[in-house]
Amino acid sequence: MIRNAREKIASKVSKLEVSDDFHFAKWLRVPKIHTADVTELYCVDSVENFPVEQLIEPSSLKLKFRLPVYKIPDIRQRYIIDKPKAYLIFFGLTRPQLFTMKEKILSAPEVIDLNSLLPQRPEIIDQSSVFIAQAPKLFDQSDNFIVKLPKSYDRSSQFNVDPVDSYAQNVSFTEIIVQEIPLLISTPKITDELANLIPEIYNIELLNVERLDQTLVNFNKIEIEEFSVPALSKIEVPGIDNLINSQTESYSIPIDEMLQADIKFYSPSFEIAHSVFKVKIDIPRTVVKKVVIKQKNLEPVITDVLNDASVSEFAKNNILSLLSSFRELGWQEYSKMIDPLTAYQLQSSEFLASNNYAVLNDELGFEKFDQTSAAVGYLAKKAGIKSVLLVSDKTRVSTYWTPSFKTYAKDLKLKKVEPGSTKKVKGSSVIWFLDINDIGKIELKDFDKLDLVLFDELVNIKSASEQVNQLVLKIEPAYIWFLSSIVNEKAIKKFLAEFEFTQKVTFTTFGKSLADIQEDEPVTTVKDIWLELDEMQLFEYSEALTQSKEELELLFESPNPLRFQSNIFTIIHKLKQILNFSSFRNISPKANLLIEQVEAIAKNKKKAIVFTQYDLNGLKKVEKALEMNDIKFVVGRNGMSAEELKRTQEGFYDRRDITVFLTNLKPSRININLSKVPYIFNFDQWWNPVTQWQNDDETGLSDIVHSPVVVYNYHIKNTFEEELNKLVLEKGLNNRYVFDNLKSETLSELITMDDWLYIFSMNDQFNKVLNSERTKIIKQLQTIELNGYKSLMKYFFSFLGYRDISIMDIDDDPMFYIIGTARKGTTPVNLHGKCLLSTDVKKEDYEEVIHFKPSANEIKRKFVITTGEFAEKIKNGTTYIDCKTLSNLILTLGLKSHIIPKKK
Repeated sequence: MIRNAREKIASKVSKLEVSDDFHFAKWLRVPKIHTADVTELYCVDSVENFPVEQLIEPSSLKLKFRLPVYKIPDIRQRYIIDKPKAYLIFFGLTRPQLFTMKEKILSAPEVIDLNSLLPQRPEIIDQSSVFIAQAPKLFDQSDNFIVKLPKSYDRSSQFNVDPVDSYAQNVSFTEIIVQEIPLLISTPKITDELANLIPEIYNIELLNVERLDQTLVNFNKIEIEEFSVPALSKIEVPGIDNLINSQTESYSIPIDEMLQADIKFYSPSFEIAHSVFKVKIDIPRTVVKKVVIKQKNLEPVITDVLNDASVSEFAKNNILSLLSSFRELGWQEYSKMIDPLTAYQLQSSEFLASNNYAVLNDELGFEKFDQTSAAVGYLAKKAGIKSVLLVSDKTRVSTYWTPSFKTYAKDLKLKKVEPGSTKKVKGSSVIWFLDINDIGKIELKDFDKLDLVLFDELVNIKSASEQVNQLVLKIEPAYIWFLSSIVNEKAIKKFLAEFEFTQKVTFTTFGKSLADIQEDEPVTTVKDIWLELDEMQLFEYSEALTQSKEELELLFESPNPLRFQSNIFTIIHKLKQILNFSSFRNISPKANLLIEQVEAIAKNKKKAIVFTQYDLNGLKKVEKALEMNDIKFVVGRNGMSAEELKRTQEGFYDRRDITVFLTNLKPSRININLSKVPYIFNFDQWWNPVTQWQNDDETGLSDIVHSPVVVYNYHIKNTFEEELNKLVLEKGLNNRYVFDNLKSETLSELITMDDWLYIFSMNDQFNKVLNSERTKIIKQLQTIELNGYKSLMKYFFSFLGYRDISIMDIDDDPMFYIIGTARKGTTPVNLHGKCLLSTDVKKEDYEEVIHFKPSANEIKRKFVITTGEFAEKIKNGTTYIDCKTLSNLILTLGLKSHIIPKKK
């Protein structure tokens, strides 16, 4: 069928009646052959007597790569053949016919070899001696600097004594007349003074000094005549005209403790038969003023103060408390004895202390550790409770509860319940800590009656409701307190209904939202939370860390620093993904805490944004965790179009049932409305501080907020992440006011290879070397001259991104002003600083700088820098850099070589 159609179409289009007479070759075009035009190469030798400007040899040459072998590729000719154009021809299926292709158009193209016209290998002229500095010639000038050995001259004849003539030995001394000369120096007497020493023993009764028995005390009897008793006729008190008719007021002044005398023991340096103690007692000096007393007969007056209307109620209460043998400790009095709390914290603490069954439910973001510890300490002082059981997790206890108890509940000792090893959970003046993860391992018979059970917030006690019910019924506490982040009262009642024991008593609730707590001054609160790895993550992290150390050892031996930097960031991203999730599990400590916090946010009808850098061990596994806990969310992924992302965000803001916006995008691509989203979670942190600051700016956290915002940053303890954070703090790289103008790549270069080895525990001498270098720089700064100080400050601020730096001298003072400019996006940044070569700097020395106010469209950076120390600092947005901080920054920026030493 196709053949018949082709025959019909071909006969109509080509209009050939006889196919046998058709010559196919006439319908083909001759292919054109073009050869590339190659210009000739010329080799010109140097012409004599031709003036050529000689190249200046560089002072230094830095070669990153050396090519020992030079290979020049062969020149390959390439023919350019145009594709022939063809006419539209339909060939019919005619009788096959053989043709002899003798036409000229199909003859073989002529190939011209142009290789002979070009040199195959160009001549290489070695001009390296012009550009590469040759080894300098050596001239032996040692004779001018090395001291030659002095020539020796024999002068012994001038000092040698001639031999003395010997005398005959047969001379008789009896023949010599001997004359007696009187002895003018008396013979010294030798006496043993040590034998005449008589030790004196003092018996002083002090603390633990044993009493010496059979002590001989020498005393002399002194007769004292009788003292005449003065006659008192009048008492003169300045300021009181009539003492008898005047009224007196008495005050009780409590004395906390009496100063003890400083006792110093001295022992003799020589050894004697008896022990000798000398005691020196320094008693604080007292001032005694002369008092003239003239006695008069005074009649006592009895007044009924408690029924006297002129006496205030406060004075009556004080009198009653002083007269009573027992008085109860009140909260108002106790609150003045403890470390200061805010007004709202005092209200919360008083609420807990006043209720046996209470729920403290302030919104998520307002911590409850200190006020709860203060309430526990108050009840312990009041003897209301003697033992406490705290149900929480080990991270919150070690990070928050332990320091809070040490401050506000010092009389109670914190102990941990160890299932299987703790014999009995009882006792007085003790706080028992039960980990929520161990609640299924405990035995109820090990628990005795306790006074207070405290359930911490953000721990999943609802999943262990049966064990919690049995535990509380066994303990029978007099106090039960719940801490919660849920403000919604309906959600609180539903939560309490999960437990059987809550139905037998009535619980009282007290709590506020963040907006009510902060009132007219909303702020952005940043909370860094440090968690620990689970067992699967710990195993996987250990294996990956060992492999990473092996890679770092090989990279450290490589001379290419760029290769080291690129590989170190690859290692960091690999380890950070393990800190998020194990490859074998879809849950982790980070995910568990996120679920607890997001559930509280959902019940409070609020919204949150969760950021993560990674896809598999970040976005996808967090999605699964949210789905498993029935938390509604939307996702903004990499690769989404702008229109699709916009629709996703609109649905997130408009729908009240959606709580979480989960994304692996940067904040610059997202339109974040902080008035609608009060919670932001960074599931994994960027290690570079500059990148974090940029994300905060793009999120809007650096601006003034009109409603409370809480930012949670998740970290992992006992990993490279903790060491990296310590290094950033140690080198001062977290100071945004100083490093805000730098790019993230520039700040990355400030962390050296030795720093990275320290982060991965491969550089044991890091701290020792760092402290030694800082000490050297501090000594150099303390002796630096004013001109050298000016030059150093120019380099310092130039490295920090400032331009057009100028210095203005101050007459007759070792100090100067420094100004400069920079840009942050489209906003100008103006530098105003004062640098001083002095110590004990006070407010009067720099107050003209701190009062500069920025205009509407600028950022003003104010610095006060000294090579000494500050006696006082005014907190108003000014950066103060003393000698120690300056030495650290100079070492971090690599400006050590720019310190000009003082001329001797």
